[in-house]
Amino acid sequence: MSLLKKLGFVFEKPEKVEAVLPEEVRKKIEAMTSARRKVYRQDSIETAAMYAEWIPTDTFNTLCEFHNYLCVMWGSRKSGRLLNLCRNILDVEISTNEALMSGDVGEEEVVPELRLYESDRDNVLKILMWMCLLYPIPIKHYMKDPNTEENLTKKFNEWLLETKVVGKGAFDIIVAGVFDGSNTEPRENIILDIFADALRWEDAQFASANLNPEVMRTRLGKNPVFSVKARRDSKNNLSPVWLDILQGLKGREDFVDPLSSEEAEANAKNDGIS
Repeated sequence: MSLLKKLGFVFEKPEKVEAVLPEEVRKKIEAMTSARRKVYRQDSIETAAMYAEWIPTDTFNTLCEFHNYLCVMWGSRKSGRLLNLCRNILDVEISTNEALMSGDVGEEEVVPELRLYESDRDNVLKILMWMCLLYPIPIKHYMKDPNTEENLTKKFNEWLLETKVVGKGAFDIIVAGVFDGSNTEPRENIILDIFADALRWEDAQFASANLNPEVMRTRLGKNPVFSVKARRDSKNNLSPVWLDILQGLKGREDFVDPLSSEEAEANAKNDGIS
């Protein structure tokens, strides 16, 4: 007999209880889930259509032929997750600044040059879109080409600047984001700050590391609650649906593999170069 039993303690194994939701509650949950999925699907369709309009088909074809976007770790999936994060950060920057302008919230110490408004949304999102699409390209090239930055900058210039897809100012920002990533100078360009925070979130989900809000640059980036949510959402959405829709709109099959979710999930903790 154990000491606890000698002292009069008695342990009883709890009975297994099967929890069953009432039929009415179950139907309501199913209806809400179905409605939510329809909203998400419609948002994915609209998102893909917007990006398809911004990306010339010839440029999209060139990207797919130059880089292996089917790569699970350094392909379109990474671009898609980064762009989703950038868009969330941009939304908060714009909505906060609009509220400041209207007097709905108190003034903040943010220099005017770093403030974005609704009128800036499309132009800024286009720049972020190109950053996210181009960012994975140099990763493998660094291993085989010592002049990666110089050679790829020439390619990017050929694809975007010479074809007048973007202007010189936008191109310089895109190149800085692609090659410097989160190492750009903080609080000098809000677009680069947005991209830097998105990169930190994306990297942290694979490293399982806690991000210090003090190193983040944007309002959303400094929010510890959203940092946790951003990492969780990225893990749960390793392959954003709009990627496949965009691929279909552009008539390609080598941008994203819609059936490789299981493979991506298996590699979620091994974000290496494949």
